[in-house]
Amino acid sequence: MILRFLHWVASHGWVYDCIQVAAGGRRVYAEVAARIPRDRPNAIVLDIGGGTGTLGCRLPSEYRYICLDLEEPKLRTFRRKFPGGMGLLADAARLPLPDGSIDIVVCTMVAHHLPEAVLKDVLTECRRVLRAEGRFVFVDWLRRPDRLPSRILCALDRGAHPYVLESLQPLVEKHFEIDRSDRLTIFHEYLFMVLRNKQQVRIQAERQVV
Repeated sequence: MILRFLHWVASHGWVYDCIQVAAGGRRVYAEVAARIPRDRPNAIVLDIGGGTGTLGCRLPSEYRYICLDLEEPKLRTFRRKFPGGMGLLADAARLPLPDGSIDIVVCTMVAHHLPEAVLKDVLTECRRVLRAEGRFVFVDWLRRPDRLPSRILCALDRGAHPYVLESLQPLVEKHFEIDRSDRLTIFHEYLFMVLRNKQQVRIQAERQVV
């Protein structure tokens, strides 16, 4: 009951932002932003589970930013922070966007909220909306029962499906080709991956053969 109440409180924008800061979110989002390509004029960025739009503050001003989340209180805070910004209330497993319409998809600390079947649907949708030469920046923390800070944060987190590296990375690789993969430890251990559409990888390989 107490955890349920705390989770409800955490769904409100300003509370969510405070929790993110306390849990090392600034460092995480700085690392996410550093992995986003900067050479794409007027790129459209889709932020899956974008919350209150924390990532939007770290993007080039000419990029068009879409903050997608399932919780309206967070999006209300996003709209106050970014008047005129595009906040999209939608399910990432059924994205209301056309095929190949997004240059950069970002998914930060969402996977541990999703059972494997739903995560597969989300990855399929991300691949569908990503342009052939687009990039997908995927980040989540890994289950590490040997680390006390991680165990504490895991107990307080609403995410009921934390993954270990050995199960999470192969899931992602079924849908995308890995350009870069590394890990960072703050309180949790985080997995950062920059990914490419496998269709584009195949096309490039065929061109090299020809």
